[in-house]
Amino acid sequence: MTNICVVVTNRASYARAKSILSAIRSHPELNLQLIVGAGLTLSGLNVVLADGFKPAATVHSLIEGGTLAQMPESTGLALLKLAPILESLDPDYLVTIADRYETLANAITGSYMNIPVAHVQGGERTGSIDNKVRHAITQLADIHFPATTKAGDLIQKMVGGVPDIRVTGCPSIDLAKAVRNSNPPPPNGSMSDKGSGADFHLDNDYVVVQYHPVTTEYTYVQDDIAQLIEYVKALLPSSWQVVWMWPNIDAGTNLISKALRQLRDGYKPFDRRFRFYDNFEPEEFYRLLIHSRMLIGNSSVGIRECSYLGTPVIDIGSRQTGRERASNVIHIDLPVVGAVRNQGNFCPPPT
Repeated sequence: MTNICVVVTNRASYARAKSILSAIRSHPELNLQLIVGAGLTLSGLNVVLADGFKPAATVHSLIEGGTLAQMPESTGLALLKLAPILESLDPDYLVTIADRYETLANAITGSYMNIPVAHVQGGERTGSIDNKVRHAITQLADIHFPATTKAGDLIQKMVGGVPDIRVTGCPSIDLAKAVRNSNPPPPNGSMSDKGSGADFHLDNDYVVVQYHPVTTEYTYVQDDIAQLIEYVKALLPSSWQVVWMWPNIDAGTNLISKALRQLRDGYKPFDRRFRFYDNFEPEEFYRLLIHSRMLIGNSSVGIRECSYLGTPVIDIGSRQTGRERASNVIHIDLPVVGAVRNQGNFCPPPT
Protein backbone atom coordinates (compact mmCIF):
# COMPACT_ATOMS: atom_id res chain seq x y z
CA MET A 1 0.00 0.00 0.00
CA THR A 2 1.37 3.40 -1.01
CA ASN A 3 0.77 6.28 1.39
CA ILE A 4 -0.16 9.54 -0.34
CA CYS A 5 -0.18 12.56 1.97
CA VAL A 6 -2.14 15.57 0.69
CA VAL A 7 -1.86 18.89 2.54
CA VAL A 8 -4.80 21.26 2.03
CA THR A 9 -4.60 24.71 3.58
CA ASN A 10 -7.51 26.84 2.35
CA ARG A 11 -10.98 26.67 0.80
CA ALA A 12 -9.76 27.29 -2.77
CA SER A 13 -7.18 24.51 -2.53
CA TYR A 14 -9.82 22.15 -1.20
CA ALA A 15 -11.93 22.74 -4.31
CA ARG A 16 -8.89 21.81 -6.39
CA ALA A 17 -7.98 18.86 -4.19
CA LYS A 18 -11.40 17.25 -3.78
CA SER A 19 -11.34 15.12 -6.92
CA ILE A 20 -7.73 14.15 -6.15
CA LEU A 21 -8.68 13.12 -2.63
CA SER A 22 -11.62 11.09 -3.92
CA ALA A 23 -9.45 9.30 -6.50
CA ILE A 24 -6.80 8.40 -3.94
CA ARG A 25 -9.39 7.22 -1.42
CA SER A 26 -11.10 4.94 -3.94
CA HIS A 27 -7.88 3.42 -5.30
CA PRO A 28 -7.27 -0.08 -3.88
CA GLU A 29 -3.49 0.34 -3.78
CA LEU A 30 -3.34 3.82 -2.27
CA ASN A 31 -3.83 5.06 1.28
CA LEU A 32 -4.92 8.67 1.69
CA GLN A 33 -3.30 10.69 4.47
CA LEU A 34 -5.03 14.07 4.59
CA ILE A 35 -3.52 16.98 6.52
CA VAL A 36 -5.72 20.05 6.97
CA GLY A 37 -3.86 23.22 7.84
CA ALA A 38 -3.77 27.02 8.04
CA GLY A 39 -6.98 28.82 7.08
CA LEU A 40 -8.93 25.65 6.32
CA THR A 41 -8.88 24.73 10.00
CA LEU A 42 -10.85 27.92 10.70
CA SER A 43 -13.14 28.13 7.68
CA GLY A 44 -14.05 25.04 5.70
CA LEU A 45 -13.11 22.10 7.91
CA ASN A 46 -16.82 21.31 8.35
CA VAL A 47 -17.13 20.99 4.56
CA VAL A 48 -14.20 18.57 4.46
CA LEU A 49 -15.75 16.42 7.18
CA ALA A 50 -19.19 16.54 5.55
CA ASP A 51 -17.63 15.14 2.36
CA GLY A 52 -16.49 12.10 4.33
CA PHE A 53 -12.78 12.90 4.52
CA LYS A 54 -11.20 12.26 7.91
CA PRO A 55 -7.96 14.23 8.39
CA ALA A 56 -5.01 12.26 9.65
CA ALA A 57 -3.79 15.48 11.26
CA THR A 58 -4.55 19.18 11.51
CA VAL A 59 -1.93 21.92 11.57
CA HIS A 60 -2.98 25.07 13.38
CA SER A 61 -0.38 27.43 11.98
CA LEU A 62 -2.29 30.55 11.01
CA ILE A 63 -1.22 33.73 12.80
CA GLU A 64 -3.97 36.25 12.24
CA GLY A 65 -3.54 39.98 11.90
CA GLY A 66 -3.59 40.80 8.22
CA THR A 67 -0.03 42.17 8.17
CA LEU A 68 2.94 41.36 5.98
CA ALA A 69 4.79 39.80 8.94
CA GLN A 70 1.88 37.42 9.52
CA MET A 71 2.64 35.49 6.33
CA PRO A 72 6.27 34.45 7.04
CA GLU A 73 5.39 33.87 10.70
CA SER A 74 2.57 31.50 9.70
CA THR A 75 4.85 29.74 7.23
CA GLY A 76 7.52 29.27 9.88
CA LEU A 77 5.00 27.88 12.35
CA ALA A 78 3.78 25.40 9.74
CA LEU A 79 7.38 24.25 9.23
CA LEU A 80 7.73 23.57 12.94
CA LYS A 81 4.50 21.61 13.16
CA LEU A 82 4.62 19.65 9.91
CA ALA A 83 7.91 17.83 10.52
CA PRO A 84 6.79 15.63 13.46
CA ILE A 85 3.46 14.92 11.74
CA LEU A 86 5.16 13.72 8.58
CA GLU A 87 7.64 11.72 10.61
CA SER A 88 4.72 9.93 12.25
CA LEU A 89 2.71 9.38 9.05
CA ASP A 90 5.75 8.31 7.01
CA PRO A 91 4.17 9.00 3.60
CA ASP A 92 5.58 7.75 0.32
CA TYR A 93 4.59 10.98 -1.46
CA LEU A 94 3.59 14.45 -0.35
CA VAL A 95 1.12 16.43 -2.49
CA THR A 96 1.00 20.22 -2.23
CA ILE A 97 -1.31 22.44 -4.24
CA ALA A 98 -0.87 25.78 -5.99
CA ASP A 99 0.94 28.78 -4.60
CA ARG A 100 -0.17 30.21 -1.28
CA TYR A 101 2.56 31.07 1.19
CA GLU A 102 1.68 28.28 3.63
CA THR A 103 2.13 25.68 0.86
CA LEU A 104 5.81 26.58 0.71
CA ALA A 105 6.19 24.97 4.15
CA ASN A 106 4.83 21.70 2.72
CA ALA A 107 7.44 21.58 -0.04
CA ILE A 108 10.33 22.57 2.21
CA THR A 109 9.48 20.03 4.89
CA GLY A 110 8.91 17.20 2.43
CA SER A 111 12.17 17.93 0.62
CA TYR A 112 14.29 17.98 3.76
CA MET A 113 12.66 14.74 4.96
CA ASN A 114 13.40 12.98 1.66
CA ILE A 115 9.71 12.61 0.82
CA PRO A 116 9.03 13.00 -2.92
CA VAL A 117 6.97 16.16 -3.41
CA ALA A 118 4.22 16.33 -6.02
CA HIS A 119 3.17 19.86 -6.97
CA VAL A 120 -0.23 20.60 -8.50
CA GLN A 121 -0.61 23.72 -10.70
CA GLY A 122 2.98 24.81 -11.00
CA GLY A 123 4.50 26.58 -13.98
CA GLU A 124 2.06 29.47 -14.17
CA ARG A 125 2.80 33.19 -14.15
CA THR A 126 0.74 35.63 -12.09
CA GLY A 127 1.11 38.81 -10.12
CA SER A 128 1.73 39.14 -6.35
CA ILE A 129 4.01 37.07 -4.12
CA ASP A 130 2.23 33.90 -5.29
CA ASN A 131 4.41 33.90 -8.39
CA LYS A 132 7.64 33.56 -6.40
CA VAL A 133 6.15 30.97 -4.06
CA ARG A 134 4.87 28.89 -6.95
CA HIS A 135 8.25 28.86 -8.70
CA ALA A 136 10.07 28.05 -5.45
CA ILE A 137 7.81 25.03 -4.92
CA THR A 138 8.48 23.95 -8.51
CA GLN A 139 12.21 23.85 -7.77
CA LEU A 140 11.58 21.77 -4.66
CA ALA A 141 9.11 19.36 -6.26
CA ASP A 142 9.89 15.97 -7.78
CA ILE A 143 6.64 15.41 -9.70
CA HIS A 144 4.73 18.17 -11.47
CA PHE A 145 1.04 18.27 -12.36
CA PRO A 146 0.56 21.54 -14.29
CA ALA A 147 -2.86 22.62 -15.53
CA THR A 148 -1.79 23.56 -19.07
CA THR A 149 0.79 22.64 -21.68
CA LYS A 150 2.25 26.14 -21.51
CA ALA A 151 2.74 25.75 -17.75
CA GLY A 152 4.41 22.41 -18.32
CA ASP A 153 6.79 23.97 -20.84
CA LEU A 154 7.77 26.64 -18.30
CA ILE A 155 8.47 23.97 -15.68
CA GLN A 156 10.74 22.20 -18.17
CA LYS A 157 12.69 25.42 -18.72
CA MET A 158 12.89 26.18 -15.00
CA VAL A 159 13.95 22.75 -13.79
CA GLY A 160 15.95 21.45 -16.73
CA GLY A 161 16.95 17.85 -17.28
CA VAL A 162 14.14 15.33 -17.63
CA PRO A 163 11.59 16.30 -14.95
CA ASP A 164 8.50 14.23 -14.26
CA ILE A 165 5.82 16.50 -15.77
CA ARG A 166 2.24 15.31 -16.30
CA VAL A 167 -0.21 17.88 -17.70
CA THR A 168 -3.53 17.09 -16.05
CA GLY A 169 -5.65 20.23 -16.35
CA CYS A 170 -7.06 22.02 -13.33
CA PRO A 171 -8.55 19.45 -10.89
CA SER A 172 -11.32 21.85 -9.83
CA ILE A 173 -12.77 21.52 -13.33
CA ASP A 174 -13.75 17.97 -12.35
CA LEU A 175 -16.20 19.41 -9.83
CA ALA A 176 -17.29 22.25 -12.10
CA LYS A 177 -18.04 19.74 -14.86
CA ALA A 178 -20.10 17.55 -12.55
CA VAL A 179 -22.13 20.54 -11.39
CA ARG A 180 -22.68 21.88 -14.90
CA ASN A 181 -23.70 18.48 -16.26
CA SER A 182 -26.29 18.15 -13.49
CA ASN A 183 -28.13 21.17 -14.95
CA PRO A 184 -28.45 22.73 -11.48
CA PRO A 185 -31.36 25.00 -10.59
CA PRO A 186 -30.74 28.56 -9.36
CA PRO A 187 -29.55 28.99 -5.74
CA ASN A 188 -32.24 28.15 -3.27
CA GLY A 189 -33.39 29.64 0.01
CA SER A 190 -30.15 28.67 1.72
CA MET A 191 -28.64 31.82 0.22
CA SER A 192 -30.64 33.87 2.72
CA ASP A 193 -29.98 31.42 5.54
CA LYS A 194 -26.25 32.04 5.29
CA GLY A 195 -24.11 35.14 5.27
CA SER A 196 -25.09 38.64 6.38
CA GLY A 197 -26.35 41.86 4.85
CA ALA A 198 -29.28 42.41 2.53
CA ASP A 199 -31.88 39.73 1.89
CA PHE A 200 -31.23 37.62 -1.17
CA HIS A 201 -34.16 37.60 -3.61
CA LEU A 202 -34.10 34.73 -6.09
CA ASP A 203 -36.11 36.63 -8.70
CA ASN A 204 -33.40 39.26 -9.18
CA ASP A 205 -30.21 39.12 -11.23
CA TYR A 206 -27.00 39.01 -9.24
CA VAL A 207 -23.23 39.18 -9.62
CA VAL A 208 -20.51 37.58 -7.52
CA VAL A 209 -17.60 39.68 -6.24
CA GLN A 210 -14.45 38.01 -4.96
CA TYR A 211 -11.52 40.33 -4.28
CA HIS A 212 -8.40 39.39 -2.32
CA PRO A 213 -5.55 41.63 -1.12
CA VAL A 214 -2.50 41.90 -3.38
CA THR A 215 0.35 41.53 -0.91
CA THR A 216 2.98 43.14 -3.13
CA GLU A 217 0.75 46.23 -3.27
CA TYR A 218 -0.04 46.24 0.43
CA THR A 219 0.05 50.03 0.85
CA TYR A 220 -2.68 50.44 -1.77
CA VAL A 221 -5.15 47.85 -0.46
CA GLN A 222 -7.37 50.34 1.36
CA ASP A 223 -7.65 52.63 -1.66
CA ASP A 224 -8.23 49.72 -4.02
CA ILE A 225 -11.15 48.25 -2.09
CA ALA A 226 -12.76 51.68 -1.80
CA GLN A 227 -12.40 52.10 -5.57
CA LEU A 228 -13.81 48.63 -6.21
CA ILE A 229 -16.89 49.25 -4.07
CA GLU A 230 -17.64 52.44 -5.98
CA TYR A 231 -17.02 50.64 -9.27
CA VAL A 232 -19.52 47.91 -8.44
CA LYS A 233 -22.12 50.46 -7.36
CA ALA A 234 -21.70 52.49 -10.55
CA LEU A 235 -21.50 49.57 -12.97
CA LEU A 236 -24.53 47.51 -12.06
CA PRO A 237 -28.21 48.20 -12.77
CA SER A 238 -30.08 49.20 -9.62
CA SER A 239 -32.12 45.98 -9.59
CA TRP A 240 -29.11 43.68 -9.47
CA GLN A 241 -27.93 42.09 -6.25
CA VAL A 242 -24.34 41.51 -5.17
CA VAL A 243 -22.99 38.33 -3.57
CA TRP A 244 -19.70 39.46 -2.04
CA MET A 245 -17.29 36.78 -0.85
CA TRP A 246 -15.10 37.56 2.15
CA PRO A 247 -11.36 37.90 1.29
CA ASN A 248 -8.67 35.33 2.01
CA ILE A 249 -6.23 35.63 4.90
CA ASP A 250 -3.34 37.38 3.11
CA ALA A 251 -1.82 40.61 4.37
CA GLY A 252 -4.35 43.40 3.89
CA THR A 253 -7.39 41.25 4.59
CA ASN A 254 -8.15 43.32 7.71
CA LEU A 255 -8.42 46.47 5.58
CA ILE A 256 -10.73 44.84 3.05
CA SER A 257 -12.83 43.28 5.80
CA LYS A 258 -13.22 46.65 7.52
CA ALA A 259 -14.45 48.27 4.30
CA LEU A 260 -16.91 45.43 3.70
CA ARG A 261 -18.27 45.62 7.24
CA GLN A 262 -18.85 49.35 6.78
CA LEU A 263 -20.65 48.64 3.52
CA ARG A 264 -22.70 45.86 5.09
CA ASP A 265 -23.72 47.96 8.07
CA GLY A 266 -24.51 51.08 6.05
CA TYR A 267 -28.07 52.31 5.74
CA LYS A 268 -28.12 53.68 2.21
CA PRO A 269 -30.92 51.92 0.30
CA PHE A 270 -28.60 51.07 -2.61
CA ASP A 271 -26.05 49.44 -0.32
CA ARG A 272 -28.66 47.09 1.07
CA ARG A 273 -28.42 44.98 -2.09
CA PHE A 274 -25.13 43.55 -0.87
CA ARG A 275 -24.96 40.20 0.93
CA PHE A 276 -21.67 38.87 2.28
CA TYR A 277 -20.53 35.27 2.60
CA ASP A 278 -17.50 33.60 4.15
CA ASN A 279 -17.46 30.44 2.07
CA PHE A 280 -19.59 27.85 0.29
CA GLU A 281 -19.16 24.20 -0.45
CA PRO A 282 -17.32 24.00 -3.80
CA GLU A 283 -20.29 22.56 -5.70
CA GLU A 284 -22.64 25.14 -4.23
CA PHE A 285 -20.28 27.93 -5.24
CA TYR A 286 -20.10 26.67 -8.84
CA ARG A 287 -23.89 26.57 -9.00
CA LEU A 288 -23.88 30.15 -7.78
CA LEU A 289 -21.46 31.12 -10.57
CA ILE A 290 -23.44 29.33 -13.29
CA HIS A 291 -26.54 31.42 -12.62
CA SER A 292 -24.75 34.73 -11.96
CA ARG A 293 -24.53 37.50 -14.52
CA MET A 294 -20.77 37.79 -13.96
CA LEU A 295 -17.86 37.50 -11.53
CA ILE A 296 -16.00 40.67 -10.58
CA GLY A 297 -12.67 40.60 -8.74
CA ASN A 298 -9.20 39.10 -8.79
CA SER A 299 -9.73 35.46 -7.88
CA SER A 300 -8.28 32.66 -10.00
CA VAL A 301 -11.76 31.11 -10.08
CA GLY A 302 -12.56 33.71 -12.72
CA ILE A 303 -9.67 32.50 -14.85
CA ARG A 304 -10.21 28.79 -14.31
CA GLU A 305 -13.67 27.59 -13.36
CA CYS A 306 -15.57 30.49 -14.92
CA SER A 307 -13.90 29.87 -18.27
CA TYR A 308 -15.34 26.36 -18.21
CA LEU A 309 -18.74 27.39 -16.86
CA GLY A 310 -19.09 30.25 -19.35
CA THR A 311 -19.49 32.92 -16.67
CA PRO A 312 -18.35 36.41 -17.79
CA VAL A 313 -15.55 37.86 -15.69
CA ILE A 314 -14.16 41.33 -15.02
CA ASP A 315 -10.64 40.74 -13.73
CA ILE A 316 -9.48 43.60 -11.49
CA GLY A 317 -5.88 44.67 -10.93
CA SER A 318 -2.59 42.79 -11.08
CA ARG A 319 -3.19 39.63 -9.04
CA GLN A 320 -3.79 37.40 -12.08
CA THR A 321 -1.37 39.19 -14.42
CA GLY A 322 0.33 36.73 -16.76
CA ARG A 323 -2.06 33.84 -16.20
CA GLU A 324 -3.54 32.18 -19.28
CA ARG A 325 -7.18 33.16 -19.79
CA ALA A 326 -10.12 32.58 -22.08
CA SER A 327 -12.41 34.99 -23.93
CA ASN A 328 -14.86 35.17 -21.01
CA VAL A 329 -12.42 37.48 -19.17
CA ILE A 330 -11.81 41.19 -19.62
CA HIS A 331 -9.24 43.04 -17.54
CA ILE A 332 -9.28 46.50 -15.96
CA ASP A 333 -6.89 48.23 -13.61
CA LEU A 334 -7.58 50.32 -10.53
CA PRO A 335 -8.46 53.13 -10.15
CA VAL A 336 -11.57 52.60 -12.24
CA VAL A 337 -14.11 55.22 -11.16
CA GLY A 338 -14.96 57.43 -14.13
CA ALA A 339 -14.46 54.61 -16.61
CA VAL A 340 -17.28 52.35 -15.46
CA ARG A 341 -19.56 53.11 -18.40
CA ASN A 342 -16.84 52.52 -20.99
CA GLN A 343 -16.83 48.73 -20.69
CA GLY A 344 -19.56 48.21 -23.27
CA ASN A 345 -22.31 45.63 -23.01
CA PHE A 346 -20.71 43.10 -20.72
CA CYS A 347 -23.79 41.86 -18.93
CA PRO A 348 -25.14 38.99 -21.05
CA PRO A 349 -27.67 36.54 -19.62
CA PRO A 350 -26.16 33.47 -17.97
CA THR A 351 -25.50 30.59 -20.35
